[in-house]
Amino acid sequence: MFIIKTLFSMSAFLYNNEAISNFLSILAIVFVFAIYYETTRIDAYKRLINSNYKKDLLYNEIHHRVKNNLNLVSSILAIQAEKEDEKTKNAIQASKNRIDAMAMVHSMLYVSNDLEKVNAKRFIEKLYLNIQSTISDRVKIVFKSQEIELSLNEVIPIGLIVNELVTNSIKYAFKDIKNPKIIIVLNSHKNNILLTYFDNGRGYNQKDTQNFGLKLVDLNVKQLKGTLKISHNHGLCYKIIYKRNAHV
Repeated sequence: MFIIKTLFSMSAFLYNNEAISNFLSILAIVFVFAIYYETTRIDAYKRLINSNYKKDLLYNEIHHRVKNNLNLVSSILAIQAEKEDEKTKNAIQASKNRIDAMAMVHSMLYVSNDLEKVNAKRFIEKLYLNIQSTISDRVKIVFKSQEIELSLNEVIPIGLIVNELVTNSIKYAFKDIKNPKIIIVLNSHKNNILLTYFDNGRGYNQKDTQNFGLKLVDLNVKQLKGTLKISHNHGLCYKIIYKRNAHV
């Protein structure tokens, strides 16, 4: 009985021109609204993609220009060093290496898919090989690192720290040392980054604390809001640890 009534009401609806007209009007409104909503959504999505693309292009251009400017300064220093005495030349070369370390960061960001982070393993490896090629290749450097992505606020201080320690070791630590070695280890545990640096050189000297490079190490550790521990047993060991939450 219920089915018969339902069929009757449907057939009555079909013969009611006003009801059909109202139904079609509502259907048309819903259809137009759906098309408008989808068109608006697609347009907004395209604008968002376009905006992100332009932002990425801008970031790329910034890193590219900073890299070029730093390379220009580095080249000027190299030219200037040729005219100076040995002591001044060494000081200029040290400054050039620091600038090269910063330029390397921007160079890696420029070609990276992520414009805000650098692969720490590749960066440090490239950095110490560059230092080694300009100072001495007789020192064996062992580097171990997890695959860690570091932000710009992390990687520049770490790069400068590694630059100073490697440079300082190669220049001053290995006098009369038969098999000079440097070990660098970078690890991440939970929310902490631990950088361990060791050389089997002549060990700790109180005068070393007055070295400008080591003062720069201390300054960069403070910039990371980290802690530095120095020990000397069959060489010299630096342990630097900091929390990532303030930098990412």
